[in-house]
Formats: sequence, structure tokens, C-alpha cells
Amino acid sequence: ELRAMGKPTEAEKVELCELIAMVETASETRGASGIEGSFNRYLRGINGYRERVGLQEAGADKRAATTNLRNVIHGQDLGLTLHSELQFVAEEVLEYPEIPGPADKVDLDWLADPEGAIVIMRPNGDLVVAASGPAPWSPRVTELRPSIERCLTMVDFKPPGSTFKPFAALWALEQGKLSLGDSFLCRHDPADTDSRMGGYKGVHCHSAYGHQDKGFGPDVPIDLYSAIHVSCNVFFAHVGEVLNMGDFQGLADAFGFGEPSGIAPEGTSGIVEHSFPALFDRDSLVGRNRFGLKDRMRAANGLSVVQATPVQLARATAGLATGSLPSVRIVDRIGAMGEQRPLFGPDPEPLPFSEGNLEIIRDAMAGVASLPAGSGNHALSFQDLGFDVAMKTGSADLTAGSGKVRKHTWVMGWAPAEDPKAVFVFFVRDTMATSHYSSTYLARQFLVRPEFREWLHAEGADFDLDFVPGPPVAD
Repeated sequence: ELRAMGKPTEAEKVELCELIAMVETASETRGASGIEGSFNRYLRGINGYRERVGLQEAGADKRAATTNLRNVIHGQDLGLTLHSELQFVAEEVLEYPEIPGPADKVDLDWLADPEGAIVIMRPNGDLVVAASGPAPWSPRVTELRPSIERCLTMVDFKPPGSTFKPFAALWALEQGKLSLGDSFLCRHDPADTDSRMGGYKGVHCHSAYGHQDKGFGPDVPIDLYSAIHVSCNVFFAHVGEVLNMGDFQGLADAFGFGEPSGIAPEGTSGIVEHSFPALFDRDSLVGRNRFGLKDRMRAANGLSVVQATPVQLARATAGLATGSLPSVRIVDRIGAMGEQRPLFGPDPEPLPFSEGNLEIIRDAMAGVASLPAGSGNHALSFQDLGFDVAMKTGSADLTAGSGKVRKHTWVMGWAPAEDPKAVFVFFVRDTMATSHYSSTYLARQFLVRPEFREWLHAEGADFDLDFVPGPPVAD
């Protein structure tokens, strides 16, 4: 049909050029995975098209034998938000962790073969560090034991533990289901004959006999500030009691738990990001009523029925710090001349919370490191770092039972506390130690590194760059 038509029409020329531009020849290099796969269309460029006609058609003008219809558009460079030096520092910290403490508190097996992740993000969503351990260069990596990306993927169930508590508290405050005047007793539940731990309706607290042994008397109730400082499970079991399934789903939606972070253009393959539902439908597997009372009490504590990746948690933490939920970005420049910054996800979305309630949560998180009773004070105080952080620790049991159990541990927060320049998440995978003797010291090891301190100072953080942190001391 084309031969019978003679010369192609202008519409056919346009269509032909578009088809040629899509062709990938066998000799072309193309991105298949990771960043190269997701941004392949920028890196590979666009084919040109040149039509050659016969000399008879060209007639006397032999120059007309070749007609250029489309010029080649060469592939473009990508400028990444990742900081190569800090990325290596994070991988090094994960490969050689320094966790002080007595042998009965530290997990020596984990120290011999550590696994985890470190995420550093600017408050606007720029991903500065996304490190997984063991790193690809680690001598522990073999064909049988490959390096696994843990910042964006959920290789196994990742309950965020008590790092979820600030989000649950904020939602309950905003919905009028919790007030600053509310307080609860954390003590041993007489009905619990199998454990010495504090508890409420079957949800155990990590403190033996309740938080009365942490400076609170047996009849001294714990308020919201104290509950976040000491990470009281009993207080947040009460919070879960007043929230319903819709509340938890609304909370997850507001903070982007269980959703794509915006790190890659939609419809592309390459960067693998797991966005499984934030609320794990465990009940349907065991035949009980879906998301019953105990599940809600656990969910408010970030246990058992809640899951998140380190990048999802970092993004949500940036929302707490700024009041707006950003899209995560790993590319901030396309082209050698630094063309306009691409926005592959939506602009930061203001969160549906009042500034007053956000400040309550921020103040409480600042106390986790600054107050002696805070769960991060032993490793991440101003005296340890030379700057204040707002933070929350978390441990999430992976196995049931009394005594030591296997768990994931976390630290999330931002620095400096009053003027966020860096959002951080530190994840220790599958350990016998609590966050007190794992993720908090891992966080300290990275945050005191001179490379990070110099970067933080260059970002505009106001602190004494000459401050010299002392060696870590076991609490």
C-alpha cells in the first residue's frame, strides 16, 4: 500500500518519526534496573531519523538524495540527591557497628553479622542516604548471600514499633479522642499471671512491673509527654482502645504509610519500592473479627499489625517535622546544564493537623533525647552530639514469648530539633537487643561522624562544628 501511494504524507512522516524514536536496537545500552531503569527515557535519548531516496527521484540535485527528518537527541545526565560520601559512611557504619554494653544486653550474634538500613533525607524529601547492610562491597556478600536493598523494599514483615506512637498520638489529639489531660497508670496487670511486665488488657509494656520502676510511683499516672519519653506501651494501648479501623486507615493515608513515596516516575520499572498495605490484615488469616480491640491496641504501639519501610517512615517523619508530606526524590537535575528540577511526585501536601497539635508531638519527641528519662538520652543527647535532636525509639517483637525475643529496632527523628535540616531513620534488623542497645548507638555512630556533621553544618544547621563527641558509654 505504501509503495502504491508514492511519497508519504506529512502525517505519515510524523508517525514514522515517533515510531523510530521508540526503537531500541540491540547495540544500545539501556537501563534495566535501579535508578537507570526508572530514568531510562532520560538517559538513553531519542533516535534520529534520516530518509534516503533514490537518485532518480532526486533528479539533478544529488544533495536531495538524503533528507534529515529528525536529529538525534542525546541522552542526558542525571544529578542525584544522594551524597556519595555520606552513603559510604552509612554503609561503613552498618558493616562495622559499635554497640557498647554488657554481653547480656548486646546481641553479639548480630554484631558479628549485622543487617539493617540507614536513611537520611532532607525535610523536602530529597534522599541523601539510602544505605543497606551488608553493602554490595561487604566481604559477607556472596552468591548465596546477596546484598539486599532494605530502604525501599520489604523483604519481610517490618513493624515500626514505638516509632509509630507519635503518629497515633497526633491523630488521636486531632480527632478529639485524646487530650493533654489524659493519663493512665502503667503497672503490673494482676490478671496477667504469666509475666511480670506492666500491661493493660493483654498488651505488655517493656518496663518490669510497669513504669513505676522508672521514677513513676505505683499510683502515678503517665501523661502523653511522659509516655513518648519513656515509650510506654500501656498508655498507647489506651490510645488504641479509643481509635477505630477508620482512624488507623486515615492516619496511614495522611502520612503515606503503605503508599509509593514518589521516588520514581509512575509507570516505570527499575527502582523497586514495596507499598504493601500499612495495616496488615492478620485477622483474616486466623478467622477472627477483622482488626479487633487487641489489634487496635497493638497498632497504636506499632506492633503486630502495622508495617512500613525505612523510606516510608522517613517520609512520614519529615511530615511531622514540617507539617507537610513531601514526595521522596532521588533525582534533582536532568541534563548537564541543570535544567529545572523534575517533580515526579506531587508537591508537598499540608497535613490535616493543627500546628498546636504538631508542636505537642514535636516537643515530646525532643524530650526523648534531652530528658534523663528519655529512651534516647543515653546515646543521643546534646552532650553526646553537640546538637539537639527530636526523635523516637522503637522495638517490635518478631516472635512471641517471655524474656528475650527476636525483634526489629528503630530510631527515627530529625536534627536539629528546632530547625530540621536532616530527617533520619536507623533500622536494625532481627536482633535480640532492644533499641536501647542497638539502633540508638547505631544512630549515634553515624551522627557523630565528621562527614555528617560537616554536611549538616553546610545545610545551615547552627551548632558548634568544633564540638568533639566523646566515646560511647554503655548505660
